[in-house]
Amino acid sequence: MRVARSMIGRQPQLRSVSAAVTGPGGLVLIGGAAGIGKTRLLAELLGSTALAGRRVLTGHCHPVGEPFLFGPVIEALGTMRAPLDPTRLSPVAGALHPLLPELSGILPPALPPSGDPATDRHRVMRAVAEVLGALAPVVLVLEDLHWVDAHSYDLLRYLTRTPVAGVTLVCTYRPDEGPAELSVAALPAGMADRTRCTHLALEPLDPAEVAALAADLLGAPVPAEFARDLHDCTSGIPFAVEEVLSLFEGLETPGRLDPRVVPAGIRDPIRARLALAGPDAAAVTHAAAVLGTPAPADLLLAVAGGSDPAAVTGAVSAGLLWSLPGGGYGFRHALAQHAVYNHLGDLRLRALHARAAAVLATVADPPHARLAEHHRRCGQYLESVRHAELAADSATARGDDAAGAALLRAALDTLDLPADNFARLARKLGKAAMYGLPPEESMRLLPRVLADPLLPDEARGEIRLDLALVLRSAGQDLASYAAFVRAVDELADQPALAARAMAALAMPMGRRDVALSEHLGWLDRAVALLPRVPDPAVRLAVRMNQAYTLDSLHSPDAERLIAALPTGADTPQERLQVARGWGNLAITAVDSGRYRRAADILAFVGDPASFPERLGRITYRTAALRLDWATGHWTDLETRIGELREDGPSRVAPGLATIGGLHDLATADLASAEIRLRQVLATDPADTTLEYRTEAAPGLIRLLVSRGDLDEAVSTARREVAAVGAVGCWPWGADLLPTAVAALARHDPAEARDWSAAFTAGVDGLHAPLAAAAVLDCAARLAEATGAQAEAADGYRRAAAAYAELPRPYDAAQATEAAGRCLLAAGRDGAGPLGEAIATYDRLGAAWDAARARAALRAHGLRVSPRRGRRGYGTELSPRERDVVRLAGLGHSNREIAATLFLSERTVEEHVAKAMRKLGVRSRREFGTGATT
Repeated sequence: MRVARSMIGRQPQLRSVSAAVTGPGGLVLIGGAAGIGKTRLLAELLGSTALAGRRVLTGHCHPVGEPFLFGPVIEALGTMRAPLDPTRLSPVAGALHPLLPELSGILPPALPPSGDPATDRHRVMRAVAEVLGALAPVVLVLEDLHWVDAHSYDLLRYLTRTPVAGVTLVCTYRPDEGPAELSVAALPAGMADRTRCTHLALEPLDPAEVAALAADLLGAPVPAEFARDLHDCTSGIPFAVEEVLSLFEGLETPGRLDPRVVPAGIRDPIRARLALAGPDAAAVTHAAAVLGTPAPADLLLAVAGGSDPAAVTGAVSAGLLWSLPGGGYGFRHALAQHAVYNHLGDLRLRALHARAAAVLATVADPPHARLAEHHRRCGQYLESVRHAELAADSATARGDDAAGAALLRAALDTLDLPADNFARLARKLGKAAMYGLPPEESMRLLPRVLADPLLPDEARGEIRLDLALVLRSAGQDLASYAAFVRAVDELADQPALAARAMAALAMPMGRRDVALSEHLGWLDRAVALLPRVPDPAVRLAVRMNQAYTLDSLHSPDAERLIAALPTGADTPQERLQVARGWGNLAITAVDSGRYRRAADILAFVGDPASFPERLGRITYRTAALRLDWATGHWTDLETRIGELREDGPSRVAPGLATIGGLHDLATADLASAEIRLRQVLATDPADTTLEYRTEAAPGLIRLLVSRGDLDEAVSTARREVAAVGAVGCWPWGADLLPTAVAALARHDPAEARDWSAAFTAGVDGLHAPLAAAAVLDCAARLAEATGAQAEAADGYRRAAAAYAELPRPYDAAQATEAAGRCLLAAGRDGAGPLGEAIATYDRLGAAWDAARARAALRAHGLRVSPRRGRRGYGTELSPRERDVVRLAGLGHSNREIAATLFLSERTVEEHVAKAMRKLGVRSRREFGTGATT
């Protein structure tokens, strides 16, 4: 059957793809069902003038195969024929030597192995990006991405999130296939500029297009009734149309399709070809269906039980098999392979799988993953397990934990597995699951393994420790703590693992049901075990956890331990522990208000993307985000929150929602702020880090007080302050106490004084600069509540100076605003402090706070002193107009905007009218369409 001379029904899509690949670079996704025409569209693109002057590299994903790190991309780079300028490559490109030995003459010297698979994978990602950049302008074509493996998917996310100029990725995939966690459609979500993504969804051909395709393939127009029947039985899928029409090649134009001959899809045409091909060609086709991947002629013949090469050429002549560009023979499409496979009987399938296993076992570098599948399908289960383990070992050695975990999980499901095999596989699965499976799947799988009676006691504690670590990363603090405790008991004869579990239990995660003395008790036990631990990496991990634990409790002893910690190490495992430990210390530095130390740690680490472990990268990125929020660097804050929420484990979600909610509050998006902050406070306290709650609660309390909901504000303050008091680590309440004391003072001044006194006593002598500033803030708020306005103003100034020293400009501005408010209430000049606060709010973009401070000035007949030469905004929006437009675009009414920005409705109406004129819009509804940008 000849290929259609012209592409039918895809011209608009071809124009879109052509325009995308001629741009500065980006991502093109072509989605559609099997046989829909994705490959033909690519062929038209590759043969067009749109690619003139551009290099094209092509790789493929496969449904079954040996785990091969970044396989489709490495395959594509291996097709490079044009010369590559080695002067455009840095030493990191040498990481590609093991994967692309054919480029050894071009690449920089090979890099020595780091000893850590994650580090080596990240090096390869950077190397791929660099080689592609050196080839630019280049188009990287990757087909059948629905079969992508986890690490190749990570590489694509890396390339889309850190785009290389002149590099365009063109990917085809089937939307209804592939695991959800490797969603191709989700790739654009991480792009900073989504306008550089073109996403096409190919649909079936309509009846007129099917008629045109049939006429092209048969060389003559077809009757309308035939075309209609052809569309009905093929559902407009081009490949199915081609397969059906191949039965009529050489015949006169048919008048009508016979339903006994024309299939629904392609099953019956394939069966018809098999019936006509002869027994030898059919046997080779059956062998190809069982092998499932393209294979050379000798392998097909060996599995089929024949020796005559004419059988292969006969299968090709019959249109059953195709000589494929990558070498070997296979089916033109997976649907054809399934049609043949499903046509075989059970006995025939078992025999062919057994023969395939026997043949593949004799090849050099046996494909163990495929051997495991063949042995399983022919009932040889122990052999299947043996090869699955070998394949898993190979996968994890290459850093592909996801593939290793999947292979081990399938092997453990084997019936009648000997106990020693089960224990060995279970141990390996526990390690692979931590990094190779989504946490939700690991949390389902590992308890089932632990419950299996085949698991020996000596392996149970090790796997439970893995489960506890997974639970902690998922934010399941209550369950993880219980699992760590059980693991300690089960690891009594394994001191290194027991010390790891104890060190994890020593880390205070803000749990209100665990006394601080209990955490410190676990820490003492972990340290006491160190003489029995020969592994230097484990000893270092315990020391790092010891420093982190004491620093998070603001103990003065922490400084001595931190000063003795190394900043480097000799082995990959020790370097990993050093990096993890300093990442945790960056978080404690931010939480305590030692922002300069946190910045120094982050500067020392450098780019978090270079960190060898995903969770470690999340830790450093989270520390950087929290530092920037606290120190007033709010640019792109929401974008970074979204990226971390997508990339990070579920345990970071409450902290991200807290920062997002507080930012919403400051920028006057009160509805979103309330939703986010309530979400944090509504979660189970047992599984929510206390620090997140003490950060979220003051934001909600401020919002409630502003609208007069004092009862709920007081109840929220009482609940969260009581939680801090119950735990006994008062510095954790530094964000909460000033706002809570102010709210409580309106309701019960004596209670507010008691809480403030407890807080002051609880942070005395501790290394907690943020808490020290909060003590001054609490004292000022109590003075204001009792009417001592002048005393309160002095107290707020001292608090503002303490916050500014950290630096924490948003809190300093709030204290400065409060000082001005108290001065006005005392009949003194408060315009200066209020103006200073407003200037800071405007710089930060804190529209809600700026509006409140301006309203305080207006209430006293004052206004902000204009800066020299105050600018006129002309056709640009003023800051106040931008605030109004943003809130109107979010759907707020004039009344709601007036209440949020402390304005009259009349003033809001004027701002809306002016903004509409400046922006040239006819309706306020257009404010939400990007007209303000």
